[in-house]
Amino acid sequence: DSFRKGDEPLGADDRRLLVHILADPRVSSSDGLWAIVKRIDGDTAEFRRLAARRYLAAGDKKAARHWVNAFAALPDGAYADPLPEEREILADPAVSRYATGLIKRQGDRGAKAVPDLLRLLREFSVYDPGEYGYGDLTEAVNAVRSGFRRIGPAASSARPEIETLLASPGLDRRYKSSGREDWDVLLAVLGRPVDSFAKPENRSGTEAGYRERIAERAARPYDPRRD
Repeated sequence: DSFRKGDEPLGADDRRLLVHILADPRVSSSDGLWAIVKRIDGDTAEFRRLAARRYLAAGDKKAARHWVNAFAALPDGAYADPLPEEREILADPAVSRYATGLIKRQGDRGAKAVPDLLRLLREFSVYDPGEYGYGDLTEAVNAVRSGFRRIGPAASSARPEIETLLASPGLDRRYKSSGREDWDVLLAVLGRPVDSFAKPENRSGTEAGYRERIAERAARPYDPRRD
């Protein structure tokens, strides 16, 4: 049983077992799914489809988010061709806001994903998550940023609207108080001149030092654990 063989790819029997697990509503816990997903190679469409269906069918999307987000650990390019179920998730901000792994992996689609990521950022900028939902919404906004970062300079056409949205009432506070440097790195990747960035008031050091850090981070390859 390859479930117990370290980091080896899942064998055919275990792939079939995982399909049954994902399709069986009696399996209510996604515990351990993250470790298994890291060992999936080859065709992943059926796993993604079943995970998305589990999430869509769940009444409590926040509680069910791990079913779909665990698959963000699939190999690069796994999400290049979106499935209908994934498009359904991304079509509604009330549903998509917890599917942060799926949002991030839209970057696999390259420049084709730019309109969808912009739409998500637009929707999240005006979405009211209720009194206790702003933490989750911030994670969703940051997932959009990560999706753009995965695409890289090929998403440069999105920069003007991203800057406009970051200055909007719904995102201005998040941009200025949470993740400012990460967003500035993205904007630099998308072509904004580094010497146009101002150091946040709550950051120590000099403006020159801040700009140097932005330039250094923007020059690094995308890393899903960091970006």
